[in-house]
Order: sequence, then C-alpha cells, then structure tokens
Amino acid sequence: MGEAVYSMVAEWPKAIDEKTQKAVRKFFLEGSRAEDWWQDHRDRTPEQFWPEFRKKFPTVTKYLARVKDYNNTAILDGDNNNGLAGNLDFGSAKDIANQLRFKDRRMTYSAEIWHMATWKPLERFLRNKLGATTILWGSEEEGKNVDSLILTLRTQRLEAENKRLKAKLKRKPNGKKKTR
Repeated sequence: MGEAVYSMVAEWPKAIDEKTQKAVRKFFLEGSRAEDWWQDHRDRTPEQFWPEFRKKFPTVTKYLARVKDYNNTAILDGDNNNGLAGNLDFGSAKDIANQLRFKDRRMTYSAEIWHMATWKPLERFLRNKLGATTILWGSEEEGKNVDSLILTLRTQRLEAENKRLKAKLKRKPNGKKKTR
C-alpha cells in the first residue's frame, strides 16, 4: 500500500505544560499500538473485536466515538476489518519518539502513514480533548510539511492582523466609523 509523510502543527493558547505534553504523547502511542493490534486482529467478528479493543485502548475508543467509516456510519462496534482504515494512522512508536516535538505553545509532528489516511478526527480530538486551538495538517502529496504549515500559520496571523488594523484605520479616534 502507498504511504506518505503527513505533518501537523498544533498550537495551544499558552506554553504547553508537561502534563499536556505527556497526555498528547501517551495518546499518540496508544493510537500507534491500537493500529498495530487492529492489523493483527481485524479478521475477527465485531463481537470478538470491539470488547477487547475497548479494554486495551480506552483513549482511542473515546477518540473514535465520533468517527465515521467509509459508509458514513459510526466506526465503534461496526466494521472492524476495513472501517478503521485511515483513522488509526498515528505513525509508529519510532515516529512519535523522534518527530513529536513541543516548543512553547507549538507541537509539531511528522509520520509516514497510509497515503489515504485522514487526520481530521485527530485534529478534532486534539482540539476538543487536549486543548489545542490552532491545527494544520497535510501530506507530502499535497506539498505540505512542518515548515510549510508553520509558514501558513504565520501568513494567516499576518492577514488577520492586517484586517484588524485596516478596520481600526477606518474608525475615527473616538471609535466610530468614518463617514464618507
């Protein structure tokens, strides 16, 4: 199967504390183990697969709670053979050890994963459960890498600041809009 390097840049509202870093790292490692376990057990029936999966991977189970499969049906308790394809691609333990980095408010990560994977559920989980506020991701097939994502973030910030300043210039000193 084809693989590609996916990259992600996530930011938090303030410097990422050690507790959050540990939670993110633990979640990614659990996700990596869940993918390996899934690959080894995907031929089981859903009745055999899901109870054991839920016990072994409780955080990933929460992560999958809102994820839909290729038929747009809930993954949990559904098709465990192909339904998880593209949704458990966290990268290897080696990727996590070597590529998951934290500095100040920013997390960066790159991993070689299945080229049809999506990190949309991962983005949602990092935002809703772990407190990230800004997240960009993409694959090398789209011309994305950590550096290009950081440049995109900076460009978005500059454009937002430019827009804010233009709006401010249109106002009179007393805060009211100028009339023509």
